[in-house]
Amino acid sequence: MAEIARLAGVHQTTVSRALRDDRRLPVATRERIQRVARDAGYRANPLVSALVALRRARHPPRYQATLAFVAIRTLGDAGERHFAAAQATAEQLGYKLDLFIIGQSGLTADRLDQVLTARGIHGIVIVSTIIIALFTLKGAATYGQAVVLSRISNAILADNQRKLFAKLMRENLGFYTDRHSSEFLARLSAGASSITQVLALIVTSLGRDMLSLIGLLVVMVVQDPVLSLLSFVVAPPAFLFVRTLV
Repeated sequence: MAEIARLAGVHQTTVSRALRDDRRLPVATRERIQRVARDAGYRANPLVSALVALRRARHPPRYQATLAFVAIRTLGDAGERHFAAAQATAEQLGYKLDLFIIGQSGLTADRLDQVLTARGIHGIVIVSTIIIALFTLKGAATYGQAVVLSRISNAILADNQRKLFAKLMRENLGFYTDRHSSEFLARLSAGASSITQVLALIVTSLGRDMLSLIGLLVVMVVQDPVLSLLSFVVAPPAFLFVRTLV
């Protein structure tokens, strides 16, 4: 084991944990040490492994603390699998994992905070199907935006290139004599990137930024309607006054 530690550049304890496939080590570290051990001809002794397993069975991990596994509204099939895996791992490490689902059995966020404080639970694992769904929707929307913008820009570019080519075909010989061919190539190639950039700018300005502004205004009104109304009444004249001074 000392030789494997020297070859892998780690401590003997790390080698021991990697050969036991201890999940507390990163996967890449475990695989690298196990690969070094195989290359060095290491073979686990089944008698020693059985003895160590027997000792661990007789002496389970000492209780460390209680952790909270928090879900919002529902757990779902995927959440149940995640909870079962997390609970098994926590028990192996000496932790107890309790399940809390906000929105069920009258459990609110404030009530959950009181329960966690009363039980002395400081570690929380939050699983939210809503957040997962939102990120999935965001990824699909980003992909759809890229595809739609590409199709629109390619259609506009192809139409402009056809018009430009038709115009060039109508020019006389003196027009081509006074200009270099690189000028025509630059016009055709620059149009592709320009169209994509303009479309992206329009979508960003009129789409994302506008929706973000509307969302912020809604949150502001919901959080404090009186202060929001005051800012709507006072802020515009104040901005105009400051602008006249500048």
